[in-house]
Formats: sequence, C-alpha cells, structure tokens
Amino acid sequence: MGNVPFCDCSQLCSGPKEEAKEASPLEIERLQAARQLFELTDLNGDGFISVEEFALMGLLQTKVHSEKKMTKEEDDQVRQIFVQRFGRDINSSFRPVPYAQYKEYLMWSVNSMDPGDLKAQSLIWDGLLVEAKIAREMAMEGKALQVASTLPTLPNLLTSVGQNCSSPKHVLCRV
Repeated sequence: MGNVPFCDCSQLCSGPKEEAKEASPLEIERLQAARQLFELTDLNGDGFISVEEFALMGLLQTKVHSEKKMTKEEDDQVRQIFVQRFGRDINSSFRPVPYAQYKEYLMWSVNSMDPGDLKAQSLIWDGLLVEAKIAREMAMEGKALQVASTLPTLPNLLTSVGQNCSSPKHVLCRV
C-alpha cells in the first residue's frame, strides 16, 4: 500500500449522510476573525501570505506598541524575528501560504496563548484585528508615500491641489 492514504469508502456508500454539525457562534466568530486577519495581511491581494507580508505586518504591529521611533537596525531585527516565526510555525520552506494554512497557524497561535479560556481568546482575536487594521493602514500609507516620492512633479501637484486643504495628509490620500 505504500504512501497511499487509506480511504474508508463505506461511509460514502452507506445510506444518507449525517447532517453536518453546525458551528457554534464562537467558532463562527473565530473563523470570521481569521479570514479578516488573512485579508488584512495579504497586502498584495494575491490570496497568499508571503514571508515578506507576514514580516512587514509583524514589524508594523510591533511599531504600534513602540513608545519611540525604531532604528533601521531594530526594524531589521524585528523583521528577522517574524521571518523566523514564519519558517518555524507556518511554512518551513518559506513559500507563500493560502488562507487554510494561515488559518491553522492563527487558530493554533491563539489557542496556545490562553488554552481553554474562551473569553480571553475572544479578547485576543479582537486585539489582533485592531493591530492588523492599524498595521494595514500604516503599510498602505507607506506605499502611498513611496509612490509619491518617486513622482518628480509631486511638490507642484501638492501645492496646487492642497491650497484649500488644511492637512497635507489629506492631499496625499487624494493623490
């Protein structure tokens, strides 16, 4: 039989299937949170989480909690921690992972933080979502600023578009 997995086809051939067990409201909430976290972390929208996306989001979430501006060396150290975590806990070959694999990592991670304490885990999911939303905004703002810095006529454009705008940040959002 070798490496062929065993399939018990008798379940498929015998009478009507048992009705699938409905997910509890808590399980539905956890799956929705996992899906949102996946979508927030999938910065390029390709349906996979790459090690680069995971490390960048980890860095930005760390910056959310940092009381001071991080140096380039500190940024690199934090990124490396998340690269190692990706390889250790998500995919040892460092290949991008689909939702199902990332969801398993998230479920395992939250379950290991407060095993059995569903209220605490619910708070953890909420916290992860808030952090990821802020980190995603930071990532998108950073990309907008990177693109803006490559446009040679941007200062003239900002001056003309922003004449009636009290905040340069709003101008960048419109550009």
